[in-house]
Amino acid sequence: AATPRDGEAAKFTALRAGLAKRPALRLTIRGIADPVADRRALAEAALTAALGPPGADVAADRAALLRVHAERIGGEPAGAPESPGWFADEAEEAAYEAALTEWFVDVREALRESFEIDDAALRRLAEARASAIRDALLADGELPPERVFLAAVAVEPGHATVDGVDAVLDLDAP
Repeated sequence: AATPRDGEAAKFTALRAGLAKRPALRLTIRGIADPVADRRALAEAALTAALGPPGADVAADRAALLRVHAERIGGEPAGAPESPGWFADEAEEAAYEAALTEWFVDVREALRESFEIDDAALRRLAEARASAIRDALLADGELPPERVFLAAVAVEPGHATVDGVDAVLDLDAP
């Protein structure tokens, strides 16, 4: 996403205050996109948009997966477990449902992989991240916009963390 993480507001406040105390400093923001984590996240977002919002009805969600699979990949996905039509006991039914659920997870994974995310999309995401940081820093009007710059974005592995992708902030004095 191109929005600051929860808990980042205090950091923005501290950074704004520090820049206000040092008028000669300029801040350059370089947005980053991690090619592995962000491709997966953007493909997941595209798949979610194609499927529509999940509901409480598992059957409807599964039907949506099959519909999108037919549209994007064609036909029905292979390998679905066969239903015996009736179950000898609850354990047999539970085993079938577990196999079916796993199969739908695999179908979803194949669908997500069918959404190809190119480097241009990753650069747009990195630009949106950098702009979101700049906008948050300038939101209260205390900093003049000419002191906060956007640098060329980068698509580089290794910037993903558990809760997002970090941007690079550089301070300098002219």
